[in-house]
Amino acid sequence: PLLLQSCALREEGRHQRPDSGIFAALARWTLATALRCTGCAWREAQWITDMTDTQPLYDLAPLLRLMLLGSPLLFIFIVYTSLMRGVGDSITPMITMSLSIVVGLLTTPALIQGWFGMPQIGIKAPAIATIIGFVVVLLHLFFYTRHKQHPLAPDAHLLQHIRFDWPVTKLILRLGLPTALQMVTSSISGI
Repeated sequence: PLLLQSCALREEGRHQRPDSGIFAALARWTLATALRCTGCAWREAQWITDMTDTQPLYDLAPLLRLMLLGSPLLFIFIVYTSLMRGVGDSITPMITMSLSIVVGLLTTPALIQGWFGMPQIGIKAPAIATIIGFVVVLLHLFFYTRHKQHPLAPDAHLLQHIRFDWPVTKLILRLGLPTALQMVTSSISGI
């Protein structure tokens, strides 16, 4: 998130749209990484639950798969709100997070119990509520930023720049990999 915010801040002082190439490369790289991780974890979800002999963990495999299926939406949300904070807009990310929480609080019990004619899906309800929440939030961000003519509003100009850019990818990896390694090392050292 700090890399995203610093990239967005470069142009913020000039009240211009952030560099579309960097924004697009970060968004593309994040989405590709999220999809790869989701695919690998989707395959391994059953293996994770099979490692234990306990029935409760085995019953959670469908929930795990659905949560992994929704993880790219979470990554998109994190990237987009980090960039918004980088251009000085901290209110919109706060509102969208609140909206996501409200949607989750309303849809989770409704899906568990089958209220208001919704299907009663039990253990899968939190994952489906999370996916519904992020879809609602991302749609809200799309329409809200376009309505407000926000510098980060998705439009044709931004979509033209969504292509693979090796120099920007190398920059992201050069800055991001040492940070990720440091975070993993500090997490492991706490065990």
